[in-house]
Amino acid sequence: MASNGSIGLATRAIRHPQFLRSADTVAPSWRRPAGSPTVQSPRPDPLAIFGAGGDLGRKRLQPALFHLSDFVADCAELVDEPSGDETDGTGPGQRRHPFRQWLHAERDAERLWEQLRVGAYRTAYLATPPDETAKLVDRLVDCAVQLVGVEKPWFPNLYGARSVAARMNGHECRFRFIDHYLARPVVRWLFEQPDPLQFLLGGPITAINGWLLEEAEPSSPAQSVGVSADLLIHLVTVTHRLLPGCTTEVTRVEAGRYEDAPIPNETFAQVDVVADSVDPVPISLTAAKGVPPETAGKMLLVEGPDAILAIDFAHERAELITDRETQCLFQADDTCEAAYVHILRRLTSGDATVGLSISEAVGILGILDEARRKFPDPPPQYEREGFAVSQTNLHVRPVLDD
Repeated sequence: MASNGSIGLATRAIRHPQFLRSADTVAPSWRRPAGSPTVQSPRPDPLAIFGAGGDLGRKRLQPALFHLSDFVADCAELVDEPSGDETDGTGPGQRRHPFRQWLHAERDAERLWEQLRVGAYRTAYLATPPDETAKLVDRLVDCAVQLVGVEKPWFPNLYGARSVAARMNGHECRFRFIDHYLARPVVRWLFEQPDPLQFLLGGPITAINGWLLEEAEPSSPAQSVGVSADLLIHLVTVTHRLLPGCTTEVTRVEAGRYEDAPIPNETFAQVDVVADSVDPVPISLTAAKGVPPETAGKMLLVEGPDAILAIDFAHERAELITDRETQCLFQADDTCEAAYVHILRRLTSGDATVGLSISEAVGILGILDEARRKFPDPPPQYEREGFAVSQTNLHVRPVLDD
């Protein structure tokens, strides 16, 4: 994979077959069910992705692009094989997903930048480390790109976010900052409600409790930033959208790192915030990696005077809990409608409302920055299995060493 000169990033151009010359790629090969029709429909514009060979690109973006094709319903049995540097983690002789054949590696970085400058790619996506974002934004501002999606963690810190915002030179509307939790089906349902949320709750929001507790180990390079920037940011983003325009104050923080963690930063973090709404709204958000299986879960509880709205991110489900009953309001049943399929479809169709604006991203990072400045340094260690349940706010916390 080539690097793009001074920036030192791997660049890949992902394009659909009708935009490719015959020498650029080989058409995907798979078997179709007998008699299945071939349906042609409009496809998105070409998309240039920076960091497509990284963890996010391999696991999320490339499969999402494949599912945006016309052929997703016809992928019955795959017959292509991995080869050379185009492997995707499968071993010799193992089948791989045909989205690999949709990937065109642009090895001449300056050629790609020239194509971006003249408008050959109307959409770009940055799936790169946050410390490279500013360099890429500087170059993309001068390119004929209509929309640029920036994957989280968007910036290394609040100062970096403000510096990038200052360099956008009036092009802020072209840059959208992506948090895939906003594209999850249950979250889209939450913000697309025809009825006001307070109608469900019996009044304004009185409290919010949320937790993202993952059994998975913090293993990828993106997770080395710690769970506050990798996981907690999702909860902050969703609650920020639930309480737009409210000023916030971080009132309490707690962080720790289990003793054999493979990363130097926190693997557990809890942040308590007060939002200045009609009445002060207490918010308690918790994130952790490597928790025991029995304590894993991804929930957001939005409380009101008469009911609690429980958003289960893991199962794409929303329930309304009252004293009398628990009612299911939403359950996602379309598993193919993945968050990144939704994001890339909107980006490549020119929807400038996808994701967050730069001002929203700076506001969210401001909350996390205030919290991180209060984190203990270094984070206290705890044993992996040493978790205790607090019944007061339904959160699971590690038992930290004194």
